[in-house]
Amino acid sequence: MYCSNCGTDNQQDASFCCKCGAELKGESNVINRNNNEIKLDRNYINKIGRIASELKQLDDVDKSIQQVKTDLDSVNKSLAKNNSNNGKGRLILIISGFTLKIVQSISLIKNIIIGVITGSVLEQMFSGEDFNVVDYLIFFTSIIVAIAVDKKIYPIIKEMVEKSIKTEHENLMERQANDIMKSEQLDNTKNQLINFLSENLGIIPPNYRYALAVQYIYESMLNMRARNLTEAINLYEEQLHRWKIEDAQQRMVELARQQTVAAQVSAVANVVSASANVANAAHTRNIATQTENIANNLARRGY
Repeated sequence: MYCSNCGTDNQQDASFCCKCGAELKGESNVINRNNNEIKLDRNYINKIGRIASELKQLDDVDKSIQQVKTDLDSVNKSLAKNNSNNGKGRLILIISGFTLKIVQSISLIKNIIIGVITGSVLEQMFSGEDFNVVDYLIFFTSIIVAIAVDKKIYPIIKEMVEKSIKTEHENLMERQANDIMKSEQLDNTKNQLINFLSENLGIIPPNYRYALAVQYIYESMLNMRARNLTEAINLYEEQLHRWKIEDAQQRMVELARQQTVAAQVSAVANVVSASANVANAAHTRNIATQTENIANNLARRGY
């Protein structure tokens, strides 16, 4: 009989836990007997299910913490490298800022150009000089181009330059701040999970206080396959044994497959080698025959 307070396994007829001294209530915290029918305590099962869920969430939080830590270490290394190249970064920032000043002056230059063209057109109109269609086209085209520069081209160029000013260092600092914030949030979540588990995990025996075991125990009791915690644990042990056998069988099948592939490769290599030997022998015989023929021809000619 397991103690609901510390999880120690006690004798079935014990009234108090041999480790913590808590009163043992038999199976009353697991089952209720009414009219000789056994019904599992739903609250107890739900509690085990909550523990399984919290353990799984704790595993996920630990993985997320490790990922954030890895990214934060990478950011810190990049920041250290960026600081070592600080002179180059300042030079890029100065060049980008100077470029932005040039772009910002486009609007002023545009206004000056429009003013000059407008003054020239008005002077020609009031002086009585010939003012042909080409002059009108130049005048209105310059206005359209100026509006396009002011409304479309200038904002695009400005945005591009402003993006170039935002240095890699600033991006890394932003990532660092986000990682630190995520780390703090994950630590808070982990502490909340640990607090809940420290208060409730005592109903699970120590050897089974991990997500997979508790989830299996919970499902066994929820599906009425086990009437109490002891039976659920026994079912889990049987399942563990089956998993080990299946894993061993899979390893044996994989080993046999690898051996079969190795044998096939070896057989192909032997066939290729034999074919090469036959080809070499035939080539050698051919050379010998040609040599003999040449020798016979020379002999007939008296050489």
